[in-house]
Amino acid sequence: MRLDVGAIGASPGFPSRRKWRFVLAAWTGQQSTGSMQSAPGWSMGSVYYRTSVAGSGSVAAAREIQIGRFAPNVNVSFNASLNAQADLLLLNLTYTFGTPVLGGQLAIGVTGIFGRSAATIDGTLTANIGGFAATRMGSFGDSITSVCDLYPMITMK
Repeated sequence: MRLDVGAIGASPGFPSRRKWRFVLAAWTGQQSTGSMQSAPGWSMGSVYYRTSVAGSGSVAAAREIQIGRFAPNVNVSFNASLNAQADLLLLNLTYTFGTPVLGGQLAIGVTGIFGRSAATIDGTLTANIGGFAATRMGSFGDSITSVCDLYPMITMK
């Protein structure tokens, strides 16, 4: 039995929110597909990864304050929401040698991650003092299109 484990991590634009996806594969039998000879030459594999995140929350506070003889109630509330998405493309370019190297088949490759991530935060702040109310609404958004590091890979079958 052969067991192969790999990990893929990507986070352009969001370094503190890394997403890790683990790939685990096991083969049984006389010969696993990992030890089978590959066709010599160039090959390319690709993976498209799309993710999205959404969240919201609100908080409120109330207090009675005293200003001289005037004792109004003060109510404050805040609502916020977050929407984010990422579209990533993982490309793997590999060259497999046809002539044996140290009794095995050598393959050299490189994997790159290309993509775009975007996030938007919307918020509303409302304050009521006595019979007066004030509302402030705001939104902030940003996006990045980038190329991640290149990951080299050498395998011997």
